[in-house]
Amino acid sequence: RNKLPPQLDMNNDRVDSSRKSSDLINAASCDFAMFRLDRIIKELNPTLRAAVFALYGHAGMRGVIHAADELGITKRSMIRRLCRADQAIAIELDKLRNKEESC
Repeated sequence: RNKLPPQLDMNNDRVDSSRKSSDLINAASCDFAMFRLDRIIKELNPTLRAAVFALYGHAGMRGVIHAADELGITKRSMIRRLCRADQAIAIELDKLRNKEESC
């Protein structure tokens, strides 16, 4: 009985600091959520999409100032675009959640 692997919790699709390295996660759900998020980002207004990719679309961590410099805009404009992108993404994710709940 001790040799059986733990059961996969289908709701365990969070990968964060609270997860133990021995926990099994629902990787398919994580991947599906990432595909959804990727699609939402690709459908953003081009200036918002560019801001998201300038800050988060690199292998290493970047600062807002460095990303703003890449786009040739001010730090304030960069933060404004990122806030608008966050709002647009949240709205689309809410729409998806509401659609799933109604099914």
